[in-house]
Amino acid sequence: MLMPWILALVACGGDLIVSPPRLDFGTVDVQGELPDTGYGSLQLTLDNQTGSDQDLSLQGFDTERFVLGALTVSDNPPTLDTLDDGNQLVITVGVRSYETGERDTEVLGSFDIDGPDLSDPITVDWTYTPTRNLSDEDP
Repeated sequence: MLMPWILALVACGGDLIVSPPRLDFGTVDVQGELPDTGYGSLQLTLDNQTGSDQDLSLQGFDTERFVLGALTVSDNPPTLDTLDDGNQLVITVGVRSYETGERDTEVLGSFDIDGPDLSDPITVDWTYTPTRNLSDEDP
């Protein structure tokens, strides 16, 4: 008698799980040569439990502000390679720069992960405080 219930669960699919839901970079020293992964880089994991392959894009992802460490199939908006059902993708995101007047101030924003098969986009909030070590001392 449980078989119809199990089939209903399988037919409904699951979710695209994004972890962490917020990228909190903390205080980021944006001085010196920009690392390949950006300053203060963090990892964002996308876990596809939707029941189907997903073609995902990062709507509102600011490539002037952040470095995206993932292979993309297009750049505007950044669109990821197809994420097969049951698989995970780990993306590295690092700070690239900040706007005039933002130094030593917490900066907040967000971007959306979206795809044609998702019922709603998933919002990823981000925050960081850009700073520059202006001392004459060598680290």
